[in-house]
Order: sequence, then C-alpha cells, then structure tokens
Amino acid sequence: MAWIFSLSAECDSDESKADKFAQHFQGRSLLLSNGRQCQCRTDIFQDIEENWWCRISPNNLSEVGIDGPESAYSMTELGILLYQSLGFAPTLKIALTILLKMFFLKESRSFFRQGWTIAVLLIALLVSLPILSVASSLLTNSSQVWQHLIETVLWDYLVNSFWLMCGVGSGVLIIGVGTAWLTTMCQFPGCQQFQWLLLLPLAAPAYLLAYTYTNMMDYFGPVQTFLRSVFGWNSVEDYWFPSIRSLWGGILMLILVLYPYVYLLARVGFLEQSVCTVEASRSLGCNPWRSFFTVALPLARPAIMAGLALALMETLNDFGTVQYFGINAFTTGIYNTWFGILPSSSSLL
Repeated sequence: MAWIFSLSAECDSDESKADKFAQHFQGRSLLLSNGRQCQCRTDIFQDIEENWWCRISPNNLSEVGIDGPESAYSMTELGILLYQSLGFAPTLKIALTILLKMFFLKESRSFFRQGWTIAVLLIALLVSLPILSVASSLLTNSSQVWQHLIETVLWDYLVNSFWLMCGVGSGVLIIGVGTAWLTTMCQFPGCQQFQWLLLLPLAAPAYLLAYTYTNMMDYFGPVQTFLRSVFGWNSVEDYWFPSIRSLWGGILMLILVLYPYVYLLARVGFLEQSVCTVEASRSLGCNPWRSFFTVALPLARPAIMAGLALALMETLNDFGTVQYFGINAFTTGIYNTWFGILPSSSSLL
C-alpha cells in the first residue's frame, strides 16, 4: 500500500501554468484534526514528453514513513486535504475539461448500449413472431376444432410422437454415449478416423436415409432378392421380413441420423474429465463397468442431456421421414391440417 507524502499534478506543456499552480500551493498551511499544521513547499519539473509538472510536498510529517496508527491516519487526512485544495487551483479548468470528456464518453457508450438493446429486442421480436401467432390463435373460438381433433386423430398423434421420442431417445443414448466412451478412453485400430467418421450422419437428412434403406430392404430390393435366391423362396408368403416403412423403421432411421448430437457432446464431456478420477475409482476396487456408471457417466450427464434434448427436438421437428413411412405424428398432422382438412387455426393449436 502506498501512502501520500507529496502531490504531483500535470500542468500541460506550458511552464507558466505550472508556475501558477506552484504559487497557489507555495506556503499554504494545512491544519490536521490533531492540531498539527503542515506547510506546503512546491517545485516544478519537466518530464520526457516535455510536459510540466508541479510537486507539492508538505512538511512536519514523519520522514521514515508510517511508524504507527497516528501517522497513518495523519497522512491519509493530509492526502484528502490536498486533493480538496485542487478545486481552487488555477488549473481547475483542465480538470473540468477532462471530466467533461469522461462524461460525453460515458454518454456515447450509454447510447451505443441502448442501440444494441433495441437491436436485440427487434431480433427477439422477429424470432418470436411464430409463437405470438400461435398464442393469438388461442383467442379464437376453437372448441369445435378441438372436439374434432380429439375424436379423430389427436390420440394417434400423441401415441406415435411419444413412441418416436422414447425409441429415438433410447437409441441415441446407447449409440452416442457408447461410441463417445470408446473413442475417448480406448485405443484400437482406426480410432482417430472413427472420431470424425461418426459425425458424418449429420451431413445427411433423415428422409434421404429413409429412401435409401427402403429401396434396399423392400421386396424388390437387393436384400430380399438375395435372400430369396439363397433359400429358394418364391413369394412373400414363404418367409417373414420386417417392414421398414413402419413406426419402428422410422425410429431406426432417426436414431442413425441423430445420434451424433449425443456423441459429440458426450465426447466433450468425457474429454473434460480427469483420468485420475477413473483411476482412483479403479484403485478403490471398482471394475471398469462400475467406474463408468458411477464416476464417468454422472460427470458427463449435463453434456449428454444437452445432446439428448437436441436429438428429441429434431425428432419432433422431422417431417420427411415420418411422412414417407406413413407415421401419424405431430408434424404430419400439422401439415395435413394446414392444407385443407381443417381451418388453418386448428393446425396452430
């Protein structure tokens, strides 16, 4: 901590200003609360930038520094008195100019902050327009629309969307967390390549994968054609083959496309963990599986849940896959309702 023994003031490049400032303080007597009087002496000097300074040094103080609480309080009080005396100094105009500059700088910064606030509010308004549109539809008389939806298709939408979310959520967790743990903690041939290859499904929309797998697994596709040629089957009545264009087929397609959300964030969560925690659990008697489920997995849980949330939102948002597979989910229901089955307000509901 530095204590004030003198006050130095910059007086611009004009020596006469420094002289006036020095004359103002020269011989000035400052009275402390303990009755001690300190007389000021001044001198002027020039720095390397050719600016003139005035130094005010009070006397009647300890020359060895702080030697007790009384001297510490006296030096603090003297510093306050010196700074209060600046209000009557000839160079007060310079100080006021500096204060005005600081004020206008603060005002300009405040203006720019207000501009950013207005810009953010406008962007938020644009983003929230769909939500406001949906909210406004609640003000309309839609009791008949709701009754019709409940009696016809709403239950199918709820059940199919629920099973889609359950199936896709379970699948992306198993594949995403498993592959993230293997590529992070295990070393095997091609590990470095798999770290990036496992992200490739994000580059392909789910409906393209649905088209591809449907053509491969269909009755005239290469898979069933090969099976019939090998086992001598002549028609579809001779064997059973699962239909890809079903609810479970849609779940499988969405899992294969959306698991990278969980994989990417879970891998980041595992990489941020210290290996020492897993090694400590192993030294305490945990086997590899128990170390994973009791130490590594709970630490990465926030990242895993974030990836799962993204995957589930994409599941509810998907239209191409569920429409191609004939699954009555929320997206297909909104699309069909919007284009002519019911008034447009019912699709917003």
